[in-house]
Amino acid sequence: WKRLGFQCLDPATDIRGVGMLSIRLMTRLAKQHPSLHARLVARSGANYSLPGGGYPYACAGVNVAFLLTDSLCLQRSSDPPRKVPPPKDSVRGRRKLGRMMAQ
Repeated sequence: WKRLGFQCLDPATDIRGVGMLSIRLMTRLAKQHPSLHARLVARSGANYSLPGGGYPYACAGVNVAFLLTDSLCLQRSSDPPRKVPPPKDSVRGRRKLGRMMAQ
């Protein structure tokens, strides 16, 4: 798990912020764009301490998923309802993401 860029031996502890969405997004990237995925994973294995070095792939994927959920005002069904409706751009973005994930 650590070679893929998870911070802990149990990856469930790393995805707790956005849950399975991060795994689904990384899996979709691997299936739909295998050559890009392979390059990203290979680059992530580089030495982090060197200038222009790598990055922890899974950690980056989880952070991208978090940024998406935040930007699109997504929330879990267990979260309390929002007091302010999300912006229209967020609603359109959520629909596009939903269609993409359904394909």
